[in-house]
Amino acid sequence: MIIQNIHPDNVDHLRDESRLTGFAETISFPENDEDVISVLKEMHTLGKPVTVQGSRTGLSGGAVPLEGHVINLQKMDSILASRPLEADDSYALTVQAGLLLSSLEEHLQNSSLSRYFFPPDPTETTASIGGIIACNSSGAASYLYGPARRYVNKLKVILADGTVLNLKRGQSKASGRLFSINTDDMKHLHGRIPGYSMPNVKNSAGYFAADDLDILDLFIGSEGTLGIITQAELILRPRPLLTWGMFFMLVSASDSVKFTESLKQKGLPLMSIEYFDPRSMEFVREQIPFKEGSCGVYTQLIGDDEAGLTRVMLDIAVIADEYGISEDDIFTACSKEHMDLIKQARHCVPEGINRLVDETRKTHPDVTKLASDIAVPDGRLNDMMDIYMKDLSKNDLIHAIFGHIGDNHLHVNIVARNSTEYMTGKSLIRSWCESAVSFGGTMSAEHGTGKLKKDYLRLMYSDADIDEMKNLKMVFDNKNILGRGNIF
Repeated sequence: MIIQNIHPDNVDHLRDESRLTGFAETISFPENDEDVISVLKEMHTLGKPVTVQGSRTGLSGGAVPLEGHVINLQKMDSILASRPLEADDSYALTVQAGLLLSSLEEHLQNSSLSRYFFPPDPTETTASIGGIIACNSSGAASYLYGPARRYVNKLKVILADGTVLNLKRGQSKASGRLFSINTDDMKHLHGRIPGYSMPNVKNSAGYFAADDLDILDLFIGSEGTLGIITQAELILRPRPLLTWGMFFMLVSASDSVKFTESLKQKGLPLMSIEYFDPRSMEFVREQIPFKEGSCGVYTQLIGDDEAGLTRVMLDIAVIADEYGISEDDIFTACSKEHMDLIKQARHCVPEGINRLVDETRKTHPDVTKLASDIAVPDGRLNDMMDIYMKDLSKNDLIHAIFGHIGDNHLHVNIVARNSTEYMTGKSLIRSWCESAVSFGGTMSAEHGTGKLKKDYLRLMYSDADIDEMKNLKMVFDNKNILGRGNIF
């Protein structure tokens, strides 16, 4: 494996989907763990910063280097082993970190494991497994299945100095907030888990912390700052026999929130509940001819038989009728063709927003993508929605709001038309994060903190808390070379 120089004109590996562009001197594309170990040992000796990358689909700039060397894991994309799990009807699959989510699904569909699936469902199917784990990503199915953390059973992590740490869930736990573990070569590591409490919402901001923490969970959501994940054993769950969808047209954001709350209260077998504001619906209509000017709420239903799911659909239709949603305002998807169409339509939303941002960057290159990743507790989403709409209207900002309304977690995307609007948007997102935290929420539910949102982290955690994070990092990376600029 050759360490290559990066030409200044080649920005492909100096940016991610956040549209932030950085700088690095060199890059390598390891094909196995030994290559990663070799590169890290060399960089550690030189004291040179290292940024790890997968497929660069992140939205917080975590894979964007600011200096030093880039380790890109795209060639480490193999499926290594599989085994049944004795505890329940699940399967375990060991993969390299560079494997794409789409490649994993293709493998499952075309193998003896076709009745299983990996529940985390990020919008971007070209996300890499390592990146998904590093950000504790979730996606549309998180309403039922939760984030990636629940589906990681083992990790192989290579630390900054090239030593190897193999972790299996349940084998290495902290005692209270203190932990002690050994690397494969019996190097002893001990430290303290930060003492802060995590918000009781979907969250990927800062290092995961709890009493008696499984050490595996420290690395899930650590954004490439504690070590480089090269292999993971994933937990696969039985795939629902039937998955149907219902897309509803509503007149307002407030009605959409209330309708969602009514769906949640019924305890129906729903995999996801997603929201789309009027501008997001413009992108959805590139695939499905919905009427103009309306908001959308989409939900996926799962079950084992058509008769049972039909009854659920009828129950939901009764709720919809209470909100003035007529039969003409409902699009149902009971076939793979229609489900694929909805998935494509949903994917059109972030792609459409990216196109608008890229158009602005032609004349204002300092403008990057502005998107919130805020989640709040039950009962506070309407409060956040009121804040969003008031601020966006007052400042006349082009925006698109979509995302996981079932988790009280919406992405507010601001498309700045110039540098002034960009700075206004940044200020608003900061104020929204502050409001969310005051409600008991988080400023980053699934995208991680990266480089773009680390200033917001101080809205959630005190200086002392962040010092504890830094002290924890030094246990695994005493030269501070990994993921420099991420999180803090």
